[in-house]
Amino acid sequence: RLAAAAAELAALKTIVRDGIARFETARHDEDAINSMAFAVAMNAVKVEASRRAVAIVQEALTIIGIQGYKNDNPFSVGRQLRDILSAPLMIANDRILANTATMLLMSRLDTDLED
Repeated sequence: RLAAAAAELAALKTIVRDGIARFETARHDEDAINSMAFAVAMNAVKVEASRRAVAIVQEALTIIGIQGYKNDNPFSVGRQLRDILSAPLMIANDRILANTATMLLMSRLDTDLED
């Protein structure tokens, strides 16, 4: 389980880093940053990052066990679990996915594996 959680964390870091790199490239190009493709990509980063982050913290709790619920020990992940569960809720992933679906219906889906 620890190896799987570490792999998920590495994948999450890659998603976030790629999103940051895409933003850094687009922020100097008004057409790029205002494009539907950019909005779809950033929406995908938010949704996937929040989904993976929840899974990672839940896996950490599974690894730690009941000690993870106790607030008075160094193994507690109760606060992290509470905080991360808000990620898909505060800016609702379902709403983002619905808006993204609308954008995709109005544009041509990029299926190319190269940038």
